[in-house]
Amino acid sequence: MLVTCLCGLLYFTYLIVQVIIALSESRRQHIPYRNSMMTSVLRDSLGGNCMTTMIANCAVDRANIDVSLPELLNIIVMHNLQQIFDVSGS
Repeated sequence: MLVTCLCGLLYFTYLIVQVIIALSESRRQHIPYRNSMMTSVLRDSLGGNCMTTMIANCAVDRANIDVSLPELLNIIVMHNLQQIFDVSGS
């Protein structure tokens, strides 16, 4: 279960990064929002003037580590992306 969650997380992160890279390239005509349901839902937040808040719902008991760990990793990756784009001025 944990491996499946991590693979899904990495794929989701890859798709989000592809959209962000496409948005940062000024000459790019196609933005791959339709590659996943999540990028479609986040279309206004990623490419518009919206602010997005991510909330991680994590449990502290060991029985839920297969769900909590990928959620925490996702938040860390998204936070690091925000730091990269804040520093570069995009």
